[in-house]
Amino acid sequence: MSVRESLSINLRMYRKEKGLSQAHLAELCDLSNGHIAEIETGNRFPGPETLEKIASALDVNAALLLMSPELLKDFSKYQALKPMIEGIANQVSRDVLQYVSEKLEKGT
Repeated sequence: MSVRESLSINLRMYRKEKGLSQAHLAELCDLSNGHIAEIETGNRFPGPETLEKIASALDVNAALLLMSPELLKDFSKYQALKPMIEGIANQVSRDVLQYVSEKLEKGT
């Protein structure tokens, strides 16, 4: 899948997730409705400034708009699990530190 196709799919997905019409997104980005429509259909590829405007309006990182949808799904799964993974890692770190502290206090 090309980057253009990925952008087209992801832009539409994020726009719909935010409950925005193409016209409303265009307004937020100070672009024409046609400009957004052409990007969503893959008929136009935005320059860096336009891509940043769109990402900002959608409140996402611009890189996520360009990521392949398959990778984006994996990334989203990771993001959902990240707090749990960090919590487990923090607990393990505390447990290890407590264990080492107790061993040092006992001199073993």
